[in-house]
Amino acid sequence: MNIVMRSRVLSVCLGMILEAAEIQAGVSCSWTTKVSTGYLAKVGVNLYDSPTVFNDFGCSSGTFGGGIWTSTGVDGDEYGSTFAEEWDVYAFWTHQYKHVRVKLIAAYYALNDLEHFQDDVWVLDGEIEFPTVPVLQPYLAIRQFGEIGSESPKSGRFLWLGATRSQPLGFTLGIATAKLSIDVHGAYSDGALGQDSGLVFWRGTIGLPIPLTKQLIVIPSVLYQLPASGQKERRRPYTTEDEFVASMTFSYLF
Repeated sequence: MNIVMRSRVLSVCLGMILEAAEIQAGVSCSWTTKVSTGYLAKVGVNLYDSPTVFNDFGCSSGTFGGGIWTSTGVDGDEYGSTFAEEWDVYAFWTHQYKHVRVKLIAAYYALNDLEHFQDDVWVLDGEIEFPTVPVLQPYLAIRQFGEIGSESPKSGRFLWLGATRSQPLGFTLGIATAKLSIDVHGAYSDGALGQDSGLVFWRGTIGLPIPLTKQLIVIPSVLYQLPASGQKERRRPYTTEDEFVASMTFSYLF
């Protein structure tokens, strides 16, 4: 799969999403851009320790949706020369039961250089949230990585267990009451991506969503991650240092 064919696949996927948004009733779309001080992956690995821009365009209709997610380093390096560059195509299904929200996601991760597909991976995600629990809303997420080519990271599973809270602050910010968004969780791996299995990290994120209009939301946030006990002693650790990332997110709904 060369760069032309690969670009065509991504273009076709994006075209299908745009077409669905135009012809289907009840379709909502969003464009989100996040600027961060680095790219700290969901699995805890520091992929890029310099400013990174993330873009996500997605559409949904009812319980189904999909989109394209990208990341790019902004230090002027040639595209594909660092781990900051990535293209992901994803589709999802979600459903809200009385006290439980379930979400399933299937994705293709085109990593690094678009001319090279041998290190790409496919991903299956499952998420269970309990949004009606008072004080802290717990959630459980699991991810299966699968190999695409001969250089793809080793297949395996990740598990995240955490809780979220939206804390009202008692004053108005933008066009709504200010609320602090809090997320704390830990991660466990069975050896996915070729690293050692075990507890990987503890992570906390705090954000302050600011709805400027009904369509535009700005979210400043900070993230702090601690490596789990034993990571520094492992032969193939995911992370060995404390990590801090600051971000500014702009999300437009249309």
